[in-house]
Amino acid sequence: MNKLLKISRDPGTNVKLLLRSEVNFGCPVRFLDGSGCGCPILTYHHFDPPWAEYHHHDPEGMIALCPQHHHQADAGLWSKAQLKLMKRMPFVDSQLNVRWPWQTECMLLKVGPSFVLESGCAIRLDGAPVARFTPEKIPALGTKVALLDSTVRDTRGRHWLNIRNGWINLSLETTRDAYFTAQTKTFSVRNTDGTFLSLRFRNPTAEAFRKWVPSFWKHKDGCGTIFDTLESRGAIDSDGRIPYAEFEGHFVTDQVVVDVKKHDLLVQLSNLGDEGRINAPSNLVDYENRIVLKSDRENEFFSLG
Repeated sequence: MNKLLKISRDPGTNVKLLLRSEVNFGCPVRFLDGSGCGCPILTYHHFDPPWAEYHHHDPEGMIALCPQHHHQADAGLWSKAQLKLMKRMPFVDSQLNVRWPWQTECMLLKVGPSFVLESGCAIRLDGAPVARFTPEKIPALGTKVALLDSTVRDTRGRHWLNIRNGWINLSLETTRDAYFTAQTKTFSVRNTDGTFLSLRFRNPTAEAFRKWVPSFWKHKDGCGTIFDTLESRGAIDSDGRIPYAEFEGHFVTDQVVVDVKKHDLLVQLSNLGDEGRINAPSNLVDYENRIVLKSDRENEFFSLG
């Protein structure tokens, strides 16, 4: 292969996953004082040889870097030997800890076919919160923002992912992949045991939102008063937009398996086989209007809202 051949600069899914994982899903650049970058928004730098000299996708001659440090590497800030050392000794070790910039005026959470209003705990499994809203104030700006917190456990019940007060903390011991988009609108994480979480931030105008919802909404009463409710509950921001996070994932506990896909929410009771499969309908829920599934002992094993 040589640089005259027309090949895509995109190295492909497998190479990108390998490059992300070898730097522990964070930019590997270290500084003199012992600190480092660790930014999880990664691009893929060809350095041995450089792309301008020879077109290739050999992971041995590539490294995952954040956009800022990729530009600096393109300018020759580091030697090949230094970049290879970063590959062997990245800044991030056993934990990925980064600040996430979502600070919207208000927030909805879309869980399969339903929306959860900014109130209380959005999702619980076996009584433990997986996702919830926390209103916070920024004193210097005199304004309130809606933050989304999350706690995800693996199939053995161990803490794996935590999102608190705008910080994401991810244990890397069993992390198979962690992917963050450049515009910070999407991140997804996947555990080696199959546990999975994806959050995609959307910010449509109220008009676009109104046209989109009927494409999947399957509530028995149709869309009904959903839009009036959103307006009365302050779910429309000062720009006339409706910020929401699209939540998807796969979660397993001793009692239940939950699969959340784009417009579907499937709850499978572990001890009932096919008879325990529940496809949740479309609903607009909050803490007072919840979807709750309980066991014979009245233990709450799944709730929405």
